[in-house]
Amino acid sequence: ITPNESESVTFDTANYDSDILTLTGAYTARGERHEVTRTVDLNQQVQGEIRLTSVEVTERGTTISVDGEAANLGGTDVESVLVRVPDSDTVSPAGGSGEFFVGSVDASEFATFELSSSVSNGTDTLPIELTYIVDDERITTIQTIDISTAGSSSPEPSQGQPAASSTGDG
Repeated sequence: ITPNESESVTFDTANYDSDILTLTGAYTARGERHEVTRTVDLNQQVQGEIRLTSVEVTERGTTISVDGEAANLGGTDVESVLVRVPDSDTVSPAGGSGEFFVGSVDASEFATFELSSSVSNGTDTLPIELTYIVDDERITTIQTIDISTAGSSSPEPSQGQPAASSTGDG
């Protein structure tokens, strides 16, 4: 390779027996031989991700209570999980219980939470904001819960499970 240029090499790792691969590059520069070795983990874990599961919505007049689980669907631990009802024109936190600090959620585990919100008449959905830290990165997402059938549980995504939409860096 000539000075001020670079070159890339691609390796197909599909047929390797090990999840750990050690690559060694040898080169000569200014008449001296050099060697660089790097170890790569081919089996990288899926980053932690918080989603709402087993959500139960209860209506008392214009107050909506939400009980559910914040589940970590990823392969790494998640820290500083905060579940909250964001304030808007049609929805607001109720009675100081519009946010719930869950804390840490290990990989493939869950933690329970409770929220209360006030909603305007005719409001059919309730946004829930999830903020957490995974691999030193703060992630914020919004999941929307159907409250038009308050009092029911939503176990299946096709039957009203909260839908995720990303509003942060993750």
